[in-house]
Amino acid sequence: MEKTAALISDMVDLLPTLGASLKRRKFITMLCRTAAAWPFVGRAQQNATGGRMSKIGLLWHAGSRAEEGVYFDVLMKAFGDLGYVDGRNAIFQHRFPAEQAERFRMFARELVDEKPDVIIAVTGQGAVEVKRASGTVPIVLVLAPDPVHDGLVESLAHPGGSVIGLSLMNTDLSGKRIALLQEAVPNLSRLALVYDSHFSASAPAFVNAAKAAGIELRAVPVPAPEAIGEAFTSAARDGFQAVITTGSMLYNERVRAAAAALANQIPAEAAVGEMAQNDGILMSYGQHFQTIFANRLGMPTKSSRV
Repeated sequence: MEKTAALISDMVDLLPTLGASLKRRKFITMLCRTAAAWPFVGRAQQNATGGRMSKIGLLWHAGSRAEEGVYFDVLMKAFGDLGYVDGRNAIFQHRFPAEQAERFRMFARELVDEKPDVIIAVTGQGAVEVKRASGTVPIVLVLAPDPVHDGLVESLAHPGGSVIGLSLMNTDLSGKRIALLQEAVPNLSRLALVYDSHFSASAPAFVNAAKAAGIELRAVPVPAPEAIGEAFTSAARDGFQAVITTGSMLYNERVRAAAAALANQIPAEAAVGEMAQNDGILMSYGQHFQTIFANRLGMPTKSSRV
Protein backbone atom coordinates (compact mmCIF):
# COMPACT_ATOMS: atom_id res chain seq x y z
CA MET A 1 0.00 0.00 0.00
CA GLU A 2 2.96 2.35 0.52
CA LYS A 3 3.89 1.75 -3.13
CA THR A 4 0.34 2.63 -4.12
CA ALA A 5 0.41 5.84 -2.09
CA ALA A 6 3.72 6.84 -3.68
CA LEU A 7 2.33 6.19 -7.14
CA ILE A 8 -0.82 8.23 -6.69
CA SER A 9 1.16 11.06 -5.08
CA ASP A 10 3.49 11.01 -8.07
CA MET A 11 0.55 11.27 -10.47
CA VAL A 12 -1.04 14.10 -8.52
CA ASP A 13 2.12 16.14 -9.08
CA LEU A 14 1.35 16.10 -12.80
CA LEU A 15 -2.06 17.69 -12.61
CA PRO A 16 -1.23 21.42 -12.68
CA THR A 17 -0.53 21.20 -16.44
CA LEU A 18 -3.72 22.71 -17.83
CA GLY A 19 -5.25 23.32 -21.24
CA ALA A 20 -8.51 23.74 -23.05
CA SER A 21 -9.55 20.12 -23.31
CA LEU A 22 -9.23 16.77 -21.57
CA LYS A 23 -7.27 14.18 -23.55
CA ARG A 24 -9.38 11.30 -22.34
CA ARG A 25 -7.97 8.63 -24.63
CA LYS A 26 -4.41 9.11 -23.39
CA PHE A 27 -5.71 9.46 -19.84
CA ILE A 28 -7.45 6.08 -20.03
CA THR A 29 -4.28 4.52 -21.42
CA MET A 30 -2.33 5.89 -18.45
CA LEU A 31 -4.85 4.47 -16.02
CA CYS A 32 -4.39 1.07 -17.64
CA ARG A 33 -0.72 1.43 -16.88
CA THR A 34 -1.67 2.30 -13.31
CA ALA A 35 -3.75 -0.86 -13.10
CA ALA A 36 -0.82 -2.87 -14.34
CA ALA A 37 1.37 -1.35 -11.65
CA TRP A 38 -0.92 -2.80 -8.96
CA PRO A 39 0.08 -6.39 -8.26
CA PHE A 40 -2.62 -8.95 -9.06
CA VAL A 41 -2.69 -11.37 -6.18
CA GLY A 42 -4.42 -14.38 -4.83
CA ARG A 43 -7.56 -15.14 -6.77
CA ALA A 44 -6.30 -15.85 -10.29
CA GLN A 45 -7.70 -18.67 -12.39
CA GLN A 46 -5.70 -20.81 -14.79
CA ASN A 47 -5.95 -21.05 -18.56
CA ALA A 48 -5.94 -24.27 -20.57
CA THR A 49 -2.15 -24.54 -20.44
CA GLY A 50 -1.99 -23.98 -16.69
CA GLY A 51 -0.98 -20.34 -16.99
CA ARG A 52 -2.29 -17.62 -14.72
CA MET A 53 -5.57 -15.91 -15.63
CA SER A 54 -6.02 -12.45 -14.13
CA LYS A 55 -9.64 -11.51 -13.45
CA ILE A 56 -10.37 -7.85 -14.16
CA GLY A 57 -13.75 -6.19 -13.57
CA LEU A 58 -14.72 -3.04 -15.44
CA LEU A 59 -17.58 -0.84 -14.30
CA TRP A 60 -18.30 1.61 -17.11
CA HIS A 61 -20.81 4.48 -17.11
CA ALA A 62 -22.69 4.21 -20.43
CA GLY A 63 -25.30 1.63 -21.35
CA SER A 64 -23.31 -0.52 -23.76
CA ARG A 65 -19.96 -1.07 -25.43
CA ALA A 66 -21.23 0.89 -28.44
CA GLU A 67 -22.12 3.88 -26.25
CA GLU A 68 -18.69 3.86 -24.65
CA GLY A 69 -17.36 4.04 -28.20
CA VAL A 70 -13.69 4.69 -28.76
CA TYR A 71 -12.87 4.67 -25.04
CA PHE A 72 -13.79 1.01 -24.77
CA ASP A 73 -11.44 0.22 -27.64
CA VAL A 74 -8.66 2.44 -26.27
CA LEU A 75 -8.80 0.85 -22.83
CA MET A 76 -8.84 -2.71 -24.14
CA LYS A 77 -6.00 -1.99 -26.56
CA ALA A 78 -3.98 -0.52 -23.70
CA PHE A 79 -4.48 -3.69 -21.67
CA GLY A 80 -3.40 -5.71 -24.71
CA ASP A 81 -0.28 -3.59 -25.08
CA LEU A 82 0.52 -4.40 -21.45
CA GLY A 83 0.17 -8.11 -22.17
CA TYR A 84 -3.36 -8.79 -20.91
CA VAL A 85 -5.32 -10.68 -23.57
CA ASP A 86 -8.94 -11.65 -22.94
CA GLY A 87 -9.28 -15.45 -22.83
CA ARG A 88 -5.55 -16.08 -22.98
CA ASN A 89 -4.20 -14.77 -19.67
CA ALA A 90 -7.02 -12.52 -18.48
CA ILE A 91 -10.77 -12.55 -17.97
CA PHE A 92 -12.45 -9.17 -18.47
CA GLN A 93 -15.88 -8.73 -16.93
CA HIS A 94 -17.70 -5.66 -18.25
CA ARG A 95 -20.75 -3.98 -16.72
CA PHE A 96 -22.62 -1.05 -18.30
CA PRO A 97 -24.87 0.83 -15.81
CA ALA A 98 -26.31 3.38 -18.29
CA GLU A 99 -25.83 6.20 -15.76
CA GLN A 100 -28.49 4.69 -13.49
CA ALA A 101 -27.73 4.80 -9.77
CA GLU A 102 -29.39 1.47 -8.99
CA ARG A 103 -27.47 -0.23 -11.81
CA PHE A 104 -24.18 1.15 -10.50
CA ARG A 105 -24.98 -0.43 -7.12
CA MET A 106 -26.15 -3.73 -8.61
CA PHE A 107 -23.20 -4.13 -10.98
CA ALA A 108 -20.69 -3.11 -8.30
CA ARG A 109 -21.97 -5.91 -6.08
CA GLU A 110 -21.93 -8.35 -9.01
CA LEU A 111 -18.32 -7.57 -9.82
CA VAL A 112 -17.21 -7.81 -6.18
CA ASP A 113 -18.98 -11.18 -5.88
CA GLU A 114 -16.90 -12.42 -8.82
CA LYS A 115 -13.80 -11.94 -6.62
CA PRO A 116 -11.70 -10.12 -9.23
CA ASP A 117 -8.05 -9.18 -8.84
CA VAL A 118 -8.92 -5.55 -9.54
CA ILE A 119 -11.91 -3.46 -10.60
CA ILE A 120 -11.57 -0.56 -13.01
CA ALA A 121 -14.19 2.08 -12.13
CA VAL A 122 -14.58 4.56 -14.95
CA THR A 123 -16.42 7.15 -12.84
CA GLY A 124 -16.35 8.32 -9.26
CA GLN A 125 -19.91 7.08 -8.80
CA GLY A 126 -18.84 3.61 -9.85
CA ALA A 127 -15.84 3.67 -7.52
CA VAL A 128 -18.01 4.75 -4.59
CA GLU A 129 -20.37 1.83 -5.16
CA VAL A 130 -17.52 -0.68 -5.53
CA LYS A 131 -15.88 0.58 -2.35
CA ARG A 132 -19.24 0.36 -0.58
CA ALA A 133 -19.60 -3.25 -1.74
CA SER A 134 -16.07 -4.17 -0.68
CA GLY A 135 -13.40 -2.30 1.23
CA THR A 136 -10.65 -4.68 0.18
CA VAL A 137 -10.81 -5.29 -3.58
CA PRO A 138 -8.31 -3.01 -5.37
CA ILE A 139 -10.06 -0.24 -7.34
CA VAL A 140 -8.52 1.75 -10.17
CA LEU A 141 -10.40 5.03 -10.53
CA VAL A 142 -10.36 6.56 -14.00
CA LEU A 143 -12.35 9.80 -13.78
CA ALA A 144 -13.48 11.60 -10.61
CA PRO A 145 -13.89 15.31 -9.90
CA ASP A 146 -12.96 15.03 -6.21
CA PRO A 147 -12.09 11.59 -4.75
CA VAL A 148 -11.46 13.12 -1.32
CA HIS A 149 -14.92 14.71 -1.19
CA ASP A 150 -16.44 11.42 -2.37
CA GLY A 151 -14.78 9.49 0.46
CA LEU A 152 -12.69 7.37 -1.89
CA VAL A 153 -9.31 8.43 -0.45
CA GLU A 154 -8.18 10.10 2.76
CA SER A 155 -6.16 12.73 0.86
CA LEU A 156 -4.44 13.05 -2.51
CA ALA A 157 -1.00 12.89 -0.90
CA HIS A 158 -1.87 9.93 1.36
CA PRO A 159 -4.84 8.11 -0.18
CA GLY A 160 -4.77 4.99 1.98
CA GLY A 161 -7.39 2.29 1.46
CA SER A 162 -7.96 0.32 -1.73
CA VAL A 163 -8.39 3.06 -4.36
CA ILE A 164 -5.76 4.32 -6.77
CA GLY A 165 -6.17 6.75 -9.66
CA LEU A 166 -6.28 10.43 -10.54
CA SER A 167 -8.37 13.34 -9.40
CA LEU A 168 -9.66 15.53 -12.23
CA MET A 169 -9.61 18.42 -9.74
CA ASN A 170 -12.83 19.78 -11.25
CA THR A 171 -13.67 21.50 -7.99
CA ASP A 172 -10.37 23.38 -8.11
CA LEU A 173 -11.06 24.52 -11.67
CA SER A 174 -14.59 25.79 -11.07
CA GLY A 175 -13.48 29.40 -10.59
CA LYS A 176 -11.38 29.35 -13.74
CA ARG A 177 -14.21 27.89 -15.79
CA ILE A 178 -16.54 30.65 -14.63
CA ALA A 179 -13.88 33.30 -15.36
CA LEU A 180 -13.45 32.04 -18.92
CA LEU A 181 -17.20 32.06 -19.44
CA GLN A 182 -17.28 35.66 -18.21
CA GLU A 183 -14.78 36.53 -20.94
CA ALA A 184 -16.90 34.80 -23.57
CA VAL A 185 -20.30 36.14 -22.44
CA PRO A 186 -20.33 39.93 -21.95
CA ASN A 187 -21.85 41.17 -18.69
CA LEU A 188 -22.50 37.68 -17.40
CA SER A 189 -24.49 37.97 -14.18
CA ARG A 190 -26.80 34.93 -14.16
CA LEU A 191 -25.45 31.42 -14.69
CA ALA A 192 -27.08 27.99 -14.57
CA LEU A 193 -25.18 24.87 -13.47
CA VAL A 194 -26.64 21.76 -15.09
CA TYR A 195 -25.27 18.73 -13.27
CA ASP A 196 -25.79 15.02 -12.71
CA SER A 197 -28.00 14.78 -9.62
CA HIS A 198 -26.71 11.32 -8.75
CA PHE A 199 -23.16 12.50 -8.29
CA SER A 200 -22.90 16.18 -7.46
CA ALA A 201 -19.43 16.53 -5.94
CA SER A 202 -18.56 19.55 -8.10
CA ALA A 203 -21.74 21.54 -7.47
CA PRO A 204 -20.78 23.25 -4.15
CA ALA A 205 -17.49 24.48 -5.62
CA PHE A 206 -19.31 26.13 -8.52
CA VAL A 207 -21.78 27.74 -6.13
CA ASN A 208 -18.93 29.21 -4.08
CA ALA A 209 -16.96 30.31 -7.15
CA ALA A 210 -19.99 32.06 -8.65
CA LYS A 211 -20.68 33.85 -5.36
CA ALA A 212 -17.07 35.04 -5.22
CA ALA A 213 -17.40 36.36 -8.78
CA GLY A 214 -20.62 38.20 -7.98
CA ILE A 215 -22.68 35.97 -10.27
CA GLU A 216 -26.11 34.56 -9.48
CA LEU A 217 -25.97 30.80 -9.98
CA ARG A 218 -28.87 28.37 -10.18
CA ALA A 219 -28.02 24.71 -9.68
CA VAL A 220 -30.19 22.55 -11.93
CA PRO A 221 -29.96 18.84 -11.03
CA VAL A 222 -30.57 16.36 -13.85
CA PRO A 223 -31.86 12.97 -12.60
CA ALA A 224 -32.05 11.29 -16.02
CA PRO A 225 -30.99 11.97 -19.62
CA GLU A 226 -34.58 12.79 -20.55
CA ALA A 227 -34.43 15.81 -18.22
CA ILE A 228 -31.47 17.48 -19.93
CA GLY A 229 -33.59 19.31 -22.49
CA GLU A 230 -35.89 20.82 -19.87
CA ALA A 231 -32.89 21.87 -17.76
CA PHE A 232 -31.56 24.01 -20.62
CA THR A 233 -35.05 25.23 -21.55
CA SER A 234 -35.84 26.38 -18.00
CA ALA A 235 -32.47 28.16 -17.73
CA ALA A 236 -33.09 30.09 -20.94
CA ARG A 237 -36.74 30.77 -20.11
CA ASP A 238 -35.84 32.22 -16.72
CA GLY A 239 -33.29 34.60 -18.13
CA PHE A 240 -30.01 32.87 -17.33
CA GLN A 241 -27.30 33.95 -19.74
CA ALA A 242 -25.16 30.80 -19.88
CA VAL A 243 -24.89 27.21 -18.71
CA ILE A 244 -22.03 25.18 -17.25
CA THR A 245 -22.35 21.40 -17.41
CA THR A 246 -20.69 18.88 -15.13
CA GLY A 247 -20.99 15.17 -14.44
CA SER A 248 -20.51 11.98 -16.42
CA MET A 249 -24.17 11.83 -17.45
CA LEU A 250 -23.82 15.16 -19.24
CA TYR A 251 -20.71 13.87 -20.98
CA ASN A 252 -22.36 10.62 -21.98
CA GLU A 253 -25.36 12.58 -23.27
CA ARG A 254 -23.21 15.28 -24.87
CA VAL A 255 -25.08 15.23 -28.18
CA ARG A 256 -28.37 15.75 -26.35
CA ALA A 257 -26.87 18.52 -24.19
CA ALA A 258 -25.40 20.30 -27.19
CA ALA A 259 -28.70 20.09 -29.06
CA ALA A 260 -30.54 21.53 -26.04
CA ALA A 261 -28.09 24.44 -25.78
CA LEU A 262 -28.40 25.14 -29.50
CA ALA A 263 -32.19 24.92 -29.47
CA ASN A 264 -32.39 27.40 -26.60
CA GLN A 265 -29.67 29.68 -27.98
CA ILE A 266 -27.81 29.70 -24.67
CA PRO A 267 -23.99 29.59 -24.42
CA ALA A 268 -22.75 26.42 -22.71
CA GLU A 269 -19.39 25.39 -21.29
CA ALA A 270 -18.17 21.85 -20.56
CA ALA A 271 -15.21 20.29 -18.76
CA VAL A 272 -14.42 17.77 -21.51
CA GLY A 273 -13.08 18.75 -24.90
CA GLU A 274 -15.13 16.23 -26.86
CA MET A 275 -18.31 17.99 -25.75
CA ALA A 276 -17.20 21.18 -27.52
CA GLN A 277 -16.93 19.23 -30.77
CA ASN A 278 -20.72 19.18 -30.89
CA ASP A 279 -22.49 22.27 -32.26
CA GLY A 280 -24.15 23.95 -29.30
CA ILE A 281 -21.33 23.71 -26.74
CA LEU A 282 -19.43 26.99 -26.89
CA MET A 283 -16.26 26.01 -25.07
CA SER A 284 -14.57 23.57 -22.71
CA TYR A 285 -11.88 23.78 -20.06
CA GLY A 286 -10.12 21.02 -18.17
CA GLN A 287 -6.83 19.24 -17.67
CA HIS A 288 -4.60 18.86 -20.73
CA PHE A 289 -2.63 15.63 -20.64
CA GLN A 290 -0.58 15.87 -23.84
CA THR A 291 2.59 17.04 -22.11
CA ILE A 292 2.00 14.73 -19.16
CA PHE A 293 1.89 11.64 -21.35
CA ALA A 294 4.83 12.76 -23.43
CA ASN A 295 6.97 13.01 -20.29
CA ARG A 296 5.58 10.22 -18.13
CA LEU A 297 5.85 7.08 -20.21
CA GLY A 298 8.44 5.88 -17.69
CA MET A 299 5.70 5.43 -15.11
CA PRO A 300 5.80 1.89 -13.61
CA THR A 301 3.99 -0.55 -15.88
CA LYS A 302 5.20 -3.94 -14.71
CA SER A 303 3.03 -5.98 -12.41
CA SER A 304 3.93 -9.07 -10.41
CA ARG A 305 2.26 -11.33 -12.95
CA VAL A 306 3.26 -14.98 -12.94
